[in-house]
Amino acid sequence: MKISFFADTAPDSASLVHRGYLMSRELQKYGIEVKVYAGLSRHNLFNIPIPNLKTYLSVIARLKHYDILILHRQGNLLAYLILLLSRLLGKKAVFDFDDALFIHQSSRHKILHALWYGFLPQIIKRCDMVIAGSHFLAEYARNLNTNVHLIPTPVDTAIFSPPVEASHSGQQITIGWIGLANFHVENLRLLAEPLAELSKKYALRLKLVSALGVKEVRQLFEKIETLNVDYGLDHLVPLHEMPKLMRDFDISVSPLRSDTFSEGKCAMKALESMAMGIPVVASAIGENNYVITDGVNGFLATTSEEWIRKLEMLIHDETLRRRIGQNGLETIQKEGYTLEECGKKLSQLCHELLKQ
Repeated sequence: MKISFFADTAPDSASLVHRGYLMSRELQKYGIEVKVYAGLSRHNLFNIPIPNLKTYLSVIARLKHYDILILHRQGNLLAYLILLLSRLLGKKAVFDFDDALFIHQSSRHKILHALWYGFLPQIIKRCDMVIAGSHFLAEYARNLNTNVHLIPTPVDTAIFSPPVEASHSGQQITIGWIGLANFHVENLRLLAEPLAELSKKYALRLKLVSALGVKEVRQLFEKIETLNVDYGLDHLVPLHEMPKLMRDFDISVSPLRSDTFSEGKCAMKALESMAMGIPVVASAIGENNYVITDGVNGFLATTSEEWIRKLEMLIHDETLRRRIGQNGLETIQKEGYTLEECGKKLSQLCHELLKQ
């Protein structure tokens, strides 16, 4: 079996790395060959992604050589035309997504976003199968397509696993966050008040991986004089280097604003921390509610008061941190979040699709 995985992302995007490159490697175990294409250039124009037309032409030129076309996050007219061409050639088509691309209000360029993803519903309708990264996205897709399956963004446990020996910063408790700060300034804002309050009582260190030198993030936390902040690197690192930067986390946090776009987010940040045995406190939004059972394998918070109370429980109790971290690790291993389980499920679905 041969698959063309055509993504509307830049080559180094987290989405493409997890759902494209990692999954393609895993599918090789099942005799499935995957060619991954990144439809956006690494470069931006006025902070707007630029389509890589050469990649579009490459996908078209090689369509006849593949059995299945997977369109990842694609919603534009060009991708829709490629889908129609693939159907004329008798190929099966799958749509895969991990964000609420249909929510245009969350974009910094609302009109352009709406135009670029204007063919999203038509693409979902015409695909033979849809793979969604969260329950919220799966529910949206089921309004357009009857063959919808949930496959979470996978965790490569060969990369994200509990460190043999954790690195801690003395008496300080390190609260860690992972992500691209330029997209999460407002989410990080949810931590400002809780950390300001807690750092008056406890020796706390906030470690950001990666703040990327975003000025708004520094302005957000530098006013908290009682909080030690590590703003981290100003550049991205490969996925396999992430655990090294996270190994001194005592607690991992995953704040999300309460809006429709956040409802569709996959719980990747929480899942990767849980795979390392790090206790997680996350906003009670979207997929976090399906991954985390509050007080068992992590904590969920809605209000600033809840963030303060649940973080303080973990700050104050090392035994609780260990128990929650262990339960989180077992969730990853047993509930189908590993790369092995996600790859196995996708391979089965693809083989079934070709039999139809």
